[in-house]
Amino acid sequence: MESRTGQPEQPDSLRVPLLLQDPDIAIRPVVSRDANSLLTAMLRASDQGVMLTDLEHQTIACNSRFGEIFGVDIQEVVHSDALEVRQMVAHLIPDMAEWERNLDLVYRDPYHTQEDELELLGEPPRTIRRFTGPVTDMDGKLVGRLWTFLDTSKESRSRRMRDVLYTVSTFHRSDPSEVYSKVVDEVAQFFGSNAVLSLLKEDFLEFRAVSSPIEALRELRGNDLTSSYCQFALSTNEPFQVQNASLDPLMCTVLPARHGFTRYLGVPLSSPEGDLIGTLCILDGKSTELLGDEDTQFMSMMAMRVSAELAREAHISERIAEKESALDAQRRTLKETREVLQAVNKGFELLGAQASVDGLIREQVRLLCGVLGYHGIALVQESGDHKFSGYAMRVGDPNPARCEAAGNTALGKLVSADRLVLVPLKKLETSVGYLVLGSDQPLEDADEFHETLLEAMLDQVSLVVGTKVLQAELEGTHRELRDTQMQLVQSEKLSVVGTLAASTAHDIKNILSSITLELGFGVESPERALASVKSHLDRFSVLAHRLLSYAKPRMVAMQPVDLNDVVLKVLALTSAQTRIASVTVVWEPSRCLPPVLGDPHQLEHLFVNLVLNAVQAMNTGGGTLVVKAKDTKSGVEIEVTDSGKGIRKELVDKLFEPFTSDRNEGFGLGLFSCRRIVEGHGGKIGVRSTLGQGTTFKVTLRQASA
Repeated sequence: MESRTGQPEQPDSLRVPLLLQDPDIAIRPVVSRDANSLLTAMLRASDQGVMLTDLEHQTIACNSRFGEIFGVDIQEVVHSDALEVRQMVAHLIPDMAEWERNLDLVYRDPYHTQEDELELLGEPPRTIRRFTGPVTDMDGKLVGRLWTFLDTSKESRSRRMRDVLYTVSTFHRSDPSEVYSKVVDEVAQFFGSNAVLSLLKEDFLEFRAVSSPIEALRELRGNDLTSSYCQFALSTNEPFQVQNASLDPLMCTVLPARHGFTRYLGVPLSSPEGDLIGTLCILDGKSTELLGDEDTQFMSMMAMRVSAELAREAHISERIAEKESALDAQRRTLKETREVLQAVNKGFELLGAQASVDGLIREQVRLLCGVLGYHGIALVQESGDHKFSGYAMRVGDPNPARCEAAGNTALGKLVSADRLVLVPLKKLETSVGYLVLGSDQPLEDADEFHETLLEAMLDQVSLVVGTKVLQAELEGTHRELRDTQMQLVQSEKLSVVGTLAASTAHDIKNILSSITLELGFGVESPERALASVKSHLDRFSVLAHRLLSYAKPRMVAMQPVDLNDVVLKVLALTSAQTRIASVTVVWEPSRCLPPVLGDPHQLEHLFVNLVLNAVQAMNTGGGTLVVKAKDTKSGVEIEVTDSGKGIRKELVDKLFEPFTSDRNEGFGLGLFSCRRIVEGHGGKIGVRSTLGQGTTFKVTLRQASA
């Protein structure tokens, strides 16, 4: 049979008057005496909340544990319909629509079985393991549905703790602050509370990380130690818990308690050395939610993760500080090096700027005062009887002052400083001098490099002063040297010619000896002898080319040569000279330049001479050197152009002759050698020059295929 609702009609065994009443059990009055006894025993023995419904979803029975879990009157439950029971528990359900959809799914299939977890709202929230399944009689006939509810909040909370611990233990970032901020966020989410990581700064707690829905709390930078719960955790060096500060006469006066934060759990943090450095804590107003030992252990483990990251952060900060200190030292070193180099360079410029030794010493003192941290300086010369005179200056003085001292012990008084460096200048033929450096304070970082810079500075002073003294003697002999200059030049010419002649005679003798030997074998093999003689005659041609080279030139070995490669190699070899002379080099190669027939070593000698000649023509004022390669009908051309002072017209025609030069220190063999090398390669070399604008040398060589 079916009832009016369409469900199978309940058996008569369940529709008899209720004969037994029990205050802990609620049973619908329609159940028989035997069923009543059975249900009473079952429901009383269960530690789960149990509810039995009929086929129309009406509650037949439920126990007191069910009422405790859902906070309902079980007598009222069994006397209410299904919709009314749902309304009784609706305030505990986070998502009512989803909950009802699930019930509809269960009720659509009378034989449906389901086990799941149900989150209930409340103070505190709870997790319930729910089970439902069909109830049948001995014959297997469906008679109702059983619901059981087990409070698993504690187990669920422990599982959540394990999940959080696993999350933070596997969370790694290069920045430690990201890790301990993550830990603070996880603590706040787990407890549904405000979580704070505080670091102890004397009597102040600095909030390093805060996780809270309260914006004002997130913006706080910290608070006084005496105004916080954390003072108790730090004073005992143990986890400290306050369940309800409003009930404690001591705790209720603490600043957070006065603002409603009556619950607190804090764990002290320690450095690897064991020093207390701060706390990890939660604080809120949830005093009705009890905190236990498991919560303390959980917070202690989270605090260990935070302490590890704080230690890593401190280590990283130390390493960064070390690197910054090293960089600062490098910056100071570079600054000192720049100061010394500038002083040294200006010191050498004094040789030409100062006419007298006295003026040079005065300006040298001015240059070095304050360099390398020395606040005082004196530079003196021995004038006889162990007496010294010169100049002294301290930082802040307007100008160097004339000074005198008698004896070595009096030299230190010239600079009036606590730390002295007394250095004798290199002994000269006519004078012995001293450089005295003084500092009012011990110099920082006076390491080996500092000593190297100091030594360079002292060498410069010795060299400049000594050079100036010697310069006076050199000026006295300058006229004599000028008178004998022509004789030396002529002597040098004879020496070079003699050397070349001796070398040439030696080579000619060897070639003739070889020819004579080959002619001796000519009777047996005339053709072989003739070829050999021709080969030795070619050696005569090579020997003639050797006379074109300066400083024992080698034999010319002709082969196809890429002039682009030769010029690039020459520019690399002369890069130091061009850089020192502040010359900008512009290389304009030709992409389709054919090879020339020549000796690469001799061609290198050719272009090295031309490049160096151009650099010397621009003197020390710098300029631009342009090297251009191009293919023409007459052959491969290389032009070397400088922006120097140009060559006088009367000297241009004699420029390639030996011992001809427009520089006093030149011997005039470089361009002579260049001309002979070019001619030895069957090429041409020419020059065009404009005074004040520069000079261009053009070399034309034959192509290898020509």
